[in-house]
Amino acid sequence: MTTIEDSLSEIRSVRNDIWRCRKPLQADLPDAEREMIEKRLLEQRSAFEGLLASTFPLALKLSSSSEETRLGLAFQSGNVDVFVERR
Repeated sequence: MTTIEDSLSEIRSVRNDIWRCRKPLQADLPDAEREMIEKRLLEQRSAFEGLLASTFPLALKLSSSSEETRLGLAFQSGNVDVFVERR
């Protein structure tokens, strides 16, 4: 069983990998290299979201309308932010 500290450490590690993948995309790259980096970034983001879901499984759905009230975790601009959205 992993501890919360281990999980948070792994989340930070993947987040840092995402930042490292995003940085070269700001430069002018050949198409093949850009596609390789974008693929790696997509894999890292998927891993990040999986880690978040397994570490913080709480996501309450309080409304079934299109404007839901939710308590959960968001991946925004490379940061993990706890948020509450209200209708």
